[in-house]
Amino acid sequence: MPWQRIGARALLAVQVLFGIALAAFCVLLLGLGVGLITAGVDHLTNASSLRSSADGTVVAHWQEHDSRDARTERIQVRFTSADGSPHVFSEVGRAKTGDRIRVHYKDGDPANASVHSATSNRFVAALGAFVGLAMVVAVLGLLARGGWELTRVLRRRVRRPLPVD
Repeated sequence: MPWQRIGARALLAVQVLFGIALAAFCVLLLGLGVGLITAGVDHLTNASSLRSSADGTVVAHWQEHDSRDARTERIQVRFTSADGSPHVFSEVGRAKTGDRIRVHYKDGDPANASVHSATSNRFVAALGAFVGLAMVVAVLGLLARGGWELTRVLRRRVRRPLPVD
């Protein structure tokens, strides 16, 4: 019957289109996972290079609101590096104006400073890299499973060809 042939071909076309859409989604997630790994390793390297530290003073504290009315607390910190030059930077943090706070910075680059400890920076960077790695492994497993299923379906179709009139 002709409607069986059309129905079988339509089902195969839908399966192929679903497979293509799933593969495109997997490629997108794979790119995101690789990006997380790259950013995590980069931040891990940067966190490991914050070897020098100095005492700083919080000179300003304010809150920023984004379009969704989410609140972010920021501080501005002034410190003097080992070579005697003064530096001022701002970042996310909670402290009151006038508080003394420990500042960590890269040797030879005190302009790239942070009030967060190197350990916490390393933890966050490693967590990001680990999540990216888990995404990559999961997506590759999903693609392998999808490829296996596609091969199985196509083998079955070859053994049992579509009916012809």
